[in-house]
Amino acid sequence: MTRINFTKLALANSDDQFLAAIASIQRRGETVQLDIHLFLVAVASRWASTGDVRPAVKMINKLIDALPQGIRSNAIKAWVETHLGFQWDQSGMFKPGDLKHSDLAIKKLANVRWWEFKPEPDYKPMDFTASVLTLIKKADDRVRKNDPRDAINSDILRAVKFAASGKTLGVEDLLGAIQALDPQDLAQLLAHLSAPQEQRLAA
Repeated sequence: MTRINFTKLALANSDDQFLAAIASIQRRGETVQLDIHLFLVAVASRWASTGDVRPAVKMINKLIDALPQGIRSNAIKAWVETHLGFQWDQSGMFKPGDLKHSDLAIKKLANVRWWEFKPEPDYKPMDFTASVLTLIKKADDRVRKNDPRDAINSDILRAVKFAASGKTLGVEDLLGAIQALDPQDLAQLLAHLSAPQEQRLAA
């Protein structure tokens, strides 16, 4: 099998080298993802036989830390959470969960490949309107929960809702917006409106 020199691939004068490169990438990628799966199963198997969860957590955390950015680490984390019962904490590491080593289903988890357990979602182009409506719904839900950690400006949220509704700004809406202004902004608006027309247009 001819070894592909990817640094010189641009100099190839036929598609054959590029097709060979694709085949090489596919072959090595499949090997890497299978090796990761076998590693996960090995960690689970050793934990099941020794009963000591500490080395298992340590090895999983080291694996996650060592993964290249191109590997879907979230899929691996989901597999670990489901089949090993570990919990991902806010420090960015796994910790033991409630699952006992005697409850590990080694044969079952060995047959559930991590990349198939949580497939990569389909690529979706941006739908701006749908994204805004989703954000509005999420903000409304968070407002109802009244979590003091959230930073949701009610005026901005109201303005975004109005813009997303597609409605035309009416006199009542305008008056309501003026009444909601803080004193400094209201004074600036009144000063602008009381200025000569030429000055307002220039501004």
